[in-house]
Amino acid sequence: MKRLLFYLAIFGWLSSVTINILSVQNIDVQQTIPFIYILYVGALIVISAVILDQQNDPDYIAHRQSGILNRMNPVSQYKILFKNTPVWIVIITMACVVYAFINFIQFDFHHSGVVHINNGQYCLENRGELIRVLTEKEYHWYRAQQTKSTSSMCMVFYGVAVAKLFSYAGRIRVGKV
Repeated sequence: MKRLLFYLAIFGWLSSVTINILSVQNIDVQQTIPFIYILYVGALIVISAVILDQQNDPDYIAHRQSGILNRMNPVSQYKILFKNTPVWIVIITMACVVYAFINFIQFDFHHSGVVHINNGQYCLENRGELIRVLTEKEYHWYRAQQTKSTSSMCMVFYGVAVAKLFSYAGRIRVGKV
Protein backbone atom coordinates (compact mmCIF):
# COMPACT_ATOMS: atom_id res chain seq x y z
CA MET A 1 0.00 0.00 0.00
CA LYS A 2 2.83 2.38 0.87
CA ARG A 3 4.46 1.62 -2.44
CA LEU A 4 1.24 2.58 -4.25
CA LEU A 5 1.05 5.79 -2.20
CA PHE A 6 4.66 6.54 -3.13
CA TYR A 7 3.87 6.24 -6.84
CA LEU A 8 0.72 8.31 -6.39
CA ALA A 9 2.83 10.96 -4.66
CA ILE A 10 5.38 10.93 -7.52
CA PHE A 11 2.59 11.31 -10.09
CA GLY A 12 0.96 14.09 -8.04
CA TRP A 13 4.24 15.92 -7.58
CA LEU A 14 5.06 15.78 -11.30
CA SER A 15 1.51 16.92 -12.13
CA SER A 16 1.79 19.80 -9.64
CA VAL A 17 5.11 20.90 -11.13
CA THR A 18 3.64 20.78 -14.64
CA ILE A 19 0.57 22.77 -13.61
CA ASN A 20 2.76 25.27 -11.80
CA ILE A 21 4.97 25.77 -14.86
CA LEU A 22 1.89 26.37 -17.02
CA SER A 23 0.47 28.79 -14.45
CA VAL A 24 3.74 30.75 -14.29
CA GLN A 25 3.28 31.31 -18.03
CA ASN A 26 -0.17 32.79 -17.22
CA ILE A 27 -2.06 29.87 -18.73
CA ASP A 28 -5.44 29.34 -17.07
CA VAL A 29 -5.07 25.63 -16.36
CA GLN A 30 -8.47 25.50 -14.64
CA GLN A 31 -10.12 26.28 -17.95
CA THR A 32 -8.27 23.63 -19.95
CA ILE A 33 -8.16 20.91 -17.25
CA PRO A 34 -11.43 21.15 -15.29
CA PHE A 35 -10.65 18.10 -13.13
CA ILE A 36 -7.59 19.78 -11.59
CA TYR A 37 -9.19 19.61 -8.13
CA ILE A 38 -8.56 15.85 -8.08
CA LEU A 39 -4.92 16.81 -7.64
CA TYR A 40 -5.77 18.57 -4.38
CA VAL A 41 -7.73 15.59 -3.08
CA GLY A 42 -4.79 13.32 -3.90
CA ALA A 43 -2.44 15.61 -1.96
CA LEU A 44 -4.66 15.33 1.11
CA ILE A 45 -4.77 11.55 0.78
CA VAL A 46 -1.01 11.06 0.55
CA ILE A 47 -0.15 13.58 3.27
CA SER A 48 -2.71 11.96 5.58
CA ALA A 49 -1.06 8.59 4.95
CA VAL A 50 2.33 10.09 5.77
CA ILE A 51 1.02 11.57 9.02
CA LEU A 52 -0.49 8.24 10.04
CA ASP A 53 2.71 6.41 9.12
CA GLN A 54 4.77 8.90 11.13
CA GLN A 55 2.60 8.34 14.22
CA ASN A 56 3.63 4.65 14.25
CA ASP A 57 7.36 5.28 13.72
CA PRO A 58 9.32 4.07 16.81
CA ASP A 59 11.75 7.00 16.52
CA TYR A 60 8.85 9.45 16.45
CA ILE A 61 7.22 7.79 19.46
CA ALA A 62 10.51 8.07 21.39
CA HIS A 63 10.81 11.69 20.25
CA ARG A 64 7.33 12.51 21.57
CA GLN A 65 8.27 11.05 24.96
CA SER A 66 11.52 13.04 25.19
CA GLY A 67 11.95 16.41 26.89
CA ILE A 68 10.07 19.53 25.87
CA LEU A 69 13.14 21.23 24.38
CA ASN A 70 13.85 18.25 22.14
CA ARG A 71 10.21 18.09 20.99
CA MET A 72 10.26 21.77 20.05
CA ASN A 73 13.43 21.36 17.98
CA PRO A 74 12.39 21.28 14.29
CA VAL A 75 15.72 19.74 13.24
CA SER A 76 15.11 16.63 15.34
CA GLN A 77 11.66 16.22 13.78
CA TYR A 78 13.18 16.74 10.33
CA LYS A 79 15.75 14.01 10.99
CA ILE A 80 13.02 11.56 11.96
CA LEU A 81 10.78 12.40 8.99
CA PHE A 82 13.55 12.15 6.41
CA LYS A 83 15.77 9.50 8.02
CA ASN A 84 15.63 7.06 5.06
CA THR A 85 15.52 9.66 2.31
CA PRO A 86 18.38 10.60 -0.05
CA VAL A 87 19.70 14.12 0.41
CA TRP A 88 18.75 15.19 -3.12
CA ILE A 89 15.07 14.43 -2.47
CA VAL A 90 15.19 16.37 0.80
CA ILE A 91 16.75 19.35 -1.01
CA ILE A 92 14.05 19.29 -3.70
CA THR A 93 11.34 19.04 -1.03
CA MET A 94 12.78 21.96 0.95
CA ALA A 95 13.04 24.01 -2.26
CA CYS A 96 9.33 23.31 -2.83
CA VAL A 97 8.58 24.55 0.70
CA VAL A 98 10.47 27.81 0.09
CA TYR A 99 8.85 28.24 -3.34
CA ALA A 100 5.36 27.66 -1.92
CA PHE A 101 5.99 30.16 0.87
CA ILE A 102 7.12 32.81 -1.62
CA ASN A 103 4.08 32.07 -3.82
CA PHE A 104 1.76 32.35 -0.84
CA ILE A 105 3.20 35.73 0.20
CA GLN A 106 3.05 37.00 -3.38
CA PHE A 107 -0.52 35.79 -3.84
CA ASP A 108 -1.60 37.32 -0.52
CA PHE A 109 -0.16 40.75 -1.36
CA HIS A 110 -1.31 40.95 -4.97
CA HIS A 111 -4.83 39.57 -4.80
CA SER A 112 -7.67 41.41 -3.20
CA GLY A 113 -10.52 39.07 -4.00
CA VAL A 114 -11.97 36.15 -5.89
CA VAL A 115 -12.70 36.11 -9.61
CA HIS A 116 -15.77 34.61 -11.22
CA ILE A 117 -18.18 35.13 -14.10
CA ASN A 118 -21.43 36.91 -13.21
CA ASN A 119 -24.02 37.59 -15.95
CA GLY A 120 -21.38 37.23 -18.64
CA GLN A 121 -18.99 39.68 -16.97
CA TYR A 122 -15.64 38.82 -15.44
CA CYS A 123 -15.79 40.09 -11.87
CA LEU A 124 -13.36 40.54 -9.01
CA GLU A 125 -15.17 40.35 -5.68
CA ASN A 126 -14.19 40.49 -2.05
CA ARG A 127 -16.66 39.14 0.51
CA GLY A 128 -19.57 39.51 -1.87
CA GLU A 129 -18.75 43.10 -2.82
CA LEU A 130 -17.81 43.84 -6.42
CA ILE A 131 -14.37 45.41 -6.54
CA ARG A 132 -14.22 45.82 -10.30
CA VAL A 133 -15.10 44.28 -13.64
CA LEU A 134 -12.16 42.56 -15.30
CA THR A 135 -11.18 42.01 -18.89
CA GLU A 136 -11.04 38.40 -20.08
CA LYS A 137 -7.23 38.54 -20.04
CA GLU A 138 -7.17 39.81 -16.44
CA TYR A 139 -9.66 37.15 -15.39
CA HIS A 140 -7.50 34.35 -16.77
CA TRP A 141 -4.39 35.93 -15.23
CA TYR A 142 -6.03 35.94 -11.77
CA ARG A 143 -7.08 32.31 -12.18
CA ALA A 144 -3.57 31.33 -13.28
CA GLN A 145 -2.15 33.01 -10.17
CA GLN A 146 -4.66 31.20 -7.98
CA THR A 147 -3.73 27.88 -9.59
CA LYS A 148 -0.03 28.63 -9.17
CA SER A 149 -0.51 29.26 -5.47
CA THR A 150 -2.55 26.12 -4.80
CA SER A 151 -0.41 23.86 -6.99
CA SER A 152 2.72 25.03 -5.16
CA MET A 153 1.11 23.89 -1.90
CA CYS A 154 0.38 20.55 -3.58
CA MET A 155 4.05 20.36 -4.55
CA VAL A 156 4.92 20.61 -0.85
CA PHE A 157 2.42 17.95 0.25
CA TYR A 158 3.39 15.56 -2.52
CA GLY A 159 7.10 16.31 -2.02
CA VAL A 160 6.96 15.49 1.69
CA ALA A 161 5.05 12.30 0.87
CA VAL A 162 7.64 11.29 -1.74
CA ALA A 163 10.46 11.95 0.73
CA LYS A 164 8.83 10.01 3.56
CA LEU A 165 7.64 7.10 1.42
CA PHE A 166 10.82 6.85 -0.68
CA SER A 167 12.15 3.93 1.34
CA TYR A 168 9.11 1.87 0.30
CA ALA A 169 9.63 2.44 -3.43
CA GLY A 170 12.13 -0.32 -4.03
CA ARG A 171 10.89 -2.94 -1.63
CA ILE A 172 9.96 -6.22 -3.24
CA ARG A 173 7.62 -8.52 -1.43
CA VAL A 174 9.18 -11.91 -0.80
CA GLY A 175 6.75 -14.74 -0.12
CA LYS A 176 7.39 -17.70 2.15
CA VAL A 177 8.73 -20.79 0.48
